[in-house]
Amino acid sequence: MNYLFITVLHNLKLENIHNRGIKLGANVHISNGEGPLAETIHTLPLMETMGEHSLLEFGDEAAYLYIKGKFEGINNISEFININKNGIIVFKMLREVQSYTHRLWFMRDNSVYIRDGFLLIYDKKMNNEYSNARSFKGSLSEIITNRNGKIESVTFSDNEIRKVYNDYSDELNFSDSYWTTIDENDEDTIGGKLPIPDIFIKEKDSNRVDRAKYFTLAARASSIIPTKLLNYISALECLFTTSTNELAHQISERVAILIGSNIDDRLQYYSEIKVAYNYRSKIVHGDSIKKYYEKIESIEAVCQKVDFVLRTVFSQHSDIFSKTDEEIENYFKNKLFKD
Repeated sequence: MNYLFITVLHNLKLENIHNRGIKLGANVHISNGEGPLAETIHTLPLMETMGEHSLLEFGDEAAYLYIKGKFEGINNISEFININKNGIIVFKMLREVQSYTHRLWFMRDNSVYIRDGFLLIYDKKMNNEYSNARSFKGSLSEIITNRNGKIESVTFSDNEIRKVYNDYSDELNFSDSYWTTIDENDEDTIGGKLPIPDIFIKEKDSNRVDRAKYFTLAARASSIIPTKLLNYISALECLFTTSTNELAHQISERVAILIGSNIDDRLQYYSEIKVAYNYRSKIVHGDSIKKYYEKIESIEAVCQKVDFVLRTVFSQHSDIFSKTDEEIENYFKNKLFKD
């Protein structure tokens, strides 16, 4: 059966009006024009099942992503329903689109997020009418905020939209066969609707980058600055620590070594991460942080800087963190004592 999936990219603005959309993959487009909408949400059965409020979210030149393809080996609605238990396929699609929107953050700070995803399956389409059609819906709960804890629109150029997709295409999978390939993880998490606890379990091949991405998402999904900073620091701990000794010094030193371009840069990064860690200690132990406003940099300013550090690390240095603990330790030791 054929399928069409569509979801609004909240708070994303495109620099131009697109009819068919910006083509990302063989079957993936991002658009803000009326053309694709006339063929999707403005036709039956989606108009009957989406609801007025959901339809209105596609108005005012809202950016949206849509995927068109074909489920090979699925010949009728009953076969699809049998595979799509608990909406597992819809949630796989939502999570994959969410993976793309998260990578927009690797380029620059934003509060772009997705919520509702609509899937239409059908046999044939003729004159904007779909035969033997059925619609499905899934929703995610994460509302992303920027580094200031606010929800604000941000404009990405056409080239930026394409670049993010191309740069991370090996980490994204929008192929037709992927949606209906259901593994144990998909069943346990309903296609990603529920968190994946395995990323914390050593026996399940847990790795530091996946753990760091989990905490980064948790930070971006919080509008409370102390909670956001707490999760950002946890992400830094996942990436940079190889022992439990002197964590604040260990992280501060390694961040400075990795992204500082000169001695002044490195001293500044070292100091900023130490301040962030002081805030983190206060927050995690339930202490008040009010007194700190008069003594050192505000927690808002510190959170902005840690956000920048994490983005830089993920976008430019993530390959380092696939190494073993010993290799990471030796890497930073060699950098520290380099002539």
